[in-house]
Amino acid sequence: MKLDTLARTAGIALVAMTLAGCHSPCDKCDTGPLHEDTGPLVPGLFSKNFDDGGQIPVTFSCDGDDISPRMYWGGLPAEVASWALIMIDPDASDTPHWAIYDIPADNAWLAEGTSPGGALPAGAIELTNFRGTVGYAGPCPPAEHHYLFTLYALGESSLGLSSDASFGELEAAAQAVLIDRVSMTGVYGGDRP
Repeated sequence: MKLDTLARTAGIALVAMTLAGCHSPCDKCDTGPLHEDTGPLVPGLFSKNFDDGGQIPVTFSCDGDDISPRMYWGGLPAEVASWALIMIDPDASDTPHWAIYDIPADNAWLAEGTSPGGALPAGAIELTNFRGTVGYAGPCPPAEHHYLFTLYALGESSLGLSSDASFGELEAAAQAVLIDRVSMTGVYGGDRP
């Protein structure tokens, strides 16, 4: 009996120690996709490819594969009906690089390479970026620029926008049903290859 209690206590302690090492939203403790679990332990928007304020890797720029990074989020209000994610370049008059909306509420991540041409979450819609193409347009600045990723937690499952809606129309529609929003920034340029 005492041995069984001791084993159980040791097992609980091991689980507690494992969880204690995962207080940050980084991917060091991630052994599988975050969407399969509870997501990050703190509220926010994160990328598995760069830290907030950090360098966006070349892969996600026009100098590389020009694909979208892996984004994930969590710790946001439970009453969310859908998500929208917008990426702009505030150093270039808020140039629109990526917008995806009507992301289902039970989806808390976007895989690396979701855009352009990847598998979007069911029902999600992308807008036309500053290059005139639908989907993600990676950084391509002449000097170092900052790229702002903003996730909108929305109270409606569909924004009902037309397929040719602008980033401004998306932001206005999102503001009308906004529950919460979180942002992160990536930097690219300066030391371009």
